[in-house]
Amino acid sequence: MGRTFDIISLVCAILLIISMLVVEPSGYIRFKYGWTKYFFIFMGILAAIISWMSLRGKFRSENLRSEKKFYDQGLVFNRKGDLDAAISNYKMAVSMDSDFAPAHNALGHAFFSKGKLNKSIKEFKEAIRIDPKFGSAHCSLGAALAGAGKMDEAILEFRKAVELEPNNVNAHEALERAIKEVNQNDLEFEYEEKSADEVYSNEKYGFSIKCPKGWRRINTKLPSEMLVHFTNLRGGNINLVAGPTYGTQETIEDLEDLVIRNVHGLNGKMESLKRIKVDNIEAIEAIYSALGLKTKKVGFVKDGIEYIITCGIEPNLFDEYEQIFDECIQSFKFKKQDQEPRLSEKNDKEVKLRWDPAYG
Repeated sequence: MGRTFDIISLVCAILLIISMLVVEPSGYIRFKYGWTKYFFIFMGILAAIISWMSLRGKFRSENLRSEKKFYDQGLVFNRKGDLDAAISNYKMAVSMDSDFAPAHNALGHAFFSKGKLNKSIKEFKEAIRIDPKFGSAHCSLGAALAGAGKMDEAILEFRKAVELEPNNVNAHEALERAIKEVNQNDLEFEYEEKSADEVYSNEKYGFSIKCPKGWRRINTKLPSEMLVHFTNLRGGNINLVAGPTYGTQETIEDLEDLVIRNVHGLNGKMESLKRIKVDNIEAIEAIYSALGLKTKKVGFVKDGIEYIITCGIEPNLFDEYEQIFDECIQSFKFKKQDQEPRLSEKNDKEVKLRWDPAYG
């Protein structure tokens, strides 16, 4: 209705201008005062400009909705595993708006999943050109460059992602893996095998968590916000981060909404989302696939502190390791007042939020 009214107003304004310029001199219309003619011409031009600007805004708004529609459809097809349909929809979105950074990023993810690294790199770079502060795109570009064997460039992108999004756990993990591959001296490992009874304890936040048998704890020189990071020789990773909520994730519902946005930002596929208990505290458990890994992420809040446990491994190994992940998660316990920590925390830096990548 609004667009129809604008079209009618534009046509009437144009007809008024024509009548003043053509019909009035012919004698069919006469004005008592000469300035009256120019007043109507001015009002006709003003009405035409206003109607045109309104129409232009409505058409642009409609186009934006169409771009978003194709982008959203692409995400749906991507989650269903239909990459060709997803790519077609992403391409339609970027053809309508070449500066639609999330669509370029999503298109890059789809190409990456199909093994078309050069095309994915091109799309990630385009997303970054449009939005240089798009941290998730930097992380995605790093993954594509690493896949293409360009590890030095990949590390630069991962570092940029960590700088832009210090809460992006995936970027931290990717950076650590990349540096480990390029230079073993950039990481210090505790190689001794830990028994299932040995635990990591944190004095600042007052908790402990068991290290899986046969795994090791990594001490890293990177500016990571992880409090503890367990790994094994098959590429399994378990890390835990904790810090003040700053009023943004005060309830379990807030965390649930945040993890959904986080997976969406990574262009990942959510496989399950449910509530569980960790040390008798209600928690969110999400299982999703993103960036070539299958991940189980658990988050909960206690006394204004947010706790995030992230467990990830290659998708084909996830079922084999899920029980190990669950046992580690359920070993998390808050210490009683009379308990003494068995392992001390070496890095006591302030930890901030970790869920959001920014998106993705």
